[in-house]
Formats: sequence, structure tokens, C-alpha cells
Amino acid sequence: MAESLNYRIHTIRPNDSPAKIAALYGVPWEDIVLVNNLEAPFIVDQNFQREGYATGPVRIEALKPLEHQVTIPSGTTLFFSAYGRTLFFVLTAPVPITEEGYGEGEVQAEIPGSTHNLPPNTWLLFEDESLRSQFTAVLPRGTEGGFLKRVKKFGETLYIPTEKAEAQTYPDLVRAYGIDLSLNEHQELTINESRDLRLSGGVENLVAALSRALTTPRGSYLLHPEYGSRLHQYLGEAISPDLLYFIELDVRDTILRDPRVKEVRNVTARPHGDAITVSCEIVTRTDLVFPLQVVINA
Repeated sequence: MAESLNYRIHTIRPNDSPAKIAALYGVPWEDIVLVNNLEAPFIVDQNFQREGYATGPVRIEALKPLEHQVTIPSGTTLFFSAYGRTLFFVLTAPVPITEEGYGEGEVQAEIPGSTHNLPPNTWLLFEDESLRSQFTAVLPRGTEGGFLKRVKKFGETLYIPTEKAEAQTYPDLVRAYGIDLSLNEHQELTINESRDLRLSGGVENLVAALSRALTTPRGSYLLHPEYGSRLHQYLGEAISPDLLYFIELDVRDTILRDPRVKEVRNVTARPHGDAITVSCEIVTRTDLVFPLQVVINA
């Protein structure tokens, strides 16, 4: 049975640092960083930009001659799908397509993060099937500028463990999100800079646990028949309000089985071909709110 790790909640004040907070509570500062899933510089002021959205120019071309100029509206969604992931982008301004059949604009990622930084000459698809049948879109210089710093700002909270977190015992940090071995997108063990097995802690570990539950077909684990989701059975089905409703119910049911989660908000599902992209907001039992996006493939 997993050990229990008690913790306190600390509200960050100006001039706080992990070392100062650790000295205040008498715990190693490395444990504070691990449990809260932080990276350098760890604690920042209110003006620090911790989210960056990838952007880049896009060239759109018509698949057949146009009789007159048309304009693709601002906010139109395009996506990139490969290697088990789907990334969504939106046009930041209207793009006029001339009678010669092409136009240029700019796209921005729907969510922040470096995963949306794509190489030059990456092709995007229009989410709207009618546009997809008429136009192609390519990123001639790729996208860049996406990042997501795992840092905390003044006024936010930190979880302070009251005893040393022994990672090798996999303590059950029910309200501090846990520590576990880190897996990559192919469910393979990863190695850190010291050539040891990399650990996943804090929010990163909870995100990984929820993603695994959603992408694992329920019943595929013999000893844990209730683990996983039923989302795979909806792949390839015709899109309908009923289908989206059942997907939403299954997402909520699967995520709420994790004892660290209190609520699931704003569930949306985007079926596309043999995949479903699920986006939602997770509310933990410590009232931390963070977004979750998972792609379920056939």
C-alpha cells in the first residue's frame, strides 16, 4: 500500500524563493520543486510571461480555379495531425484568396506550449470539411514562439511536504498529485541528464495519469477491468450530438475515477478521421485548475 505524505499550503509572497520557503518549513527545497512540478526560475513576479503561443505565416492555395476573390475569415481553425498528436491553430486575421488562387496570413496555436512549434513546410488541414475540399494550407517557415514555463507567481500557492518525499516508494500524494516514473508518448521509460530513470512529479504526474486512463481501452488490463475509458469504441462513428454527448460522459466518468480530481469542466470533443481530440479543465481537490488535452487514436 502506498505511503501517505502530509503537506501544508503556502501562499507565495514577494521575495519568496524555494530556498527561503524550505527554510521556513524545515524541508529540502528540492522536494518543494518536485511536488509542485516547477522549473527554474521557480517563482516569478506578476509581470513574468509564462505562456507563449506558437505563431507563423501560412500560405493558402485553392485546389481549383476561383471565379472571384474569396476571404477566409479570422478565427478559422486548422490542424496538424501526425505521430499520435493533433495540434490546432486559428487564423489571426482574414485571409483574402485572390482570383489567382492563393493568399497569405498568420496562424496562432490554440493553446500555449512548445509542442506547437512546427518545422518549415508543415501542411495544415482545415477543420471545416468544406474548406478542406477547396484549399490547402502550408507553413512556409513553420511556427515558433510557443512555450509554457512551469513557474509560480506571487499570490499563488505551493504545496509543502512535511516529510521527505522518497520517490522510489511512489508515495500517494493524493492532494499533491503524486510521483511516478516518467513515460514518453509511446509509454516508454525516459532517462534524465544523470542517465537515471526520470521521475514525473506534481501536476505533470497527474496529467500523465489522466492521459493514460483516457487513452487506455477499458477492460484491456486483466487485473483492473474498470481502468481506462470507452472512447475507442466511438472512433470512426458518424459525428452527431448524441455521439459527442456520450464522449463527454465517458471523459467525465474516466477522469473522476482519479481520487485527486474534484471536477471536470468545459469538456469538448473534436472527432477527426480515426482520432478524437478531447479538451477539458481539471479541478483538483485542492482547487487547482489546469487544462488537459488528449488525442485518442484508433
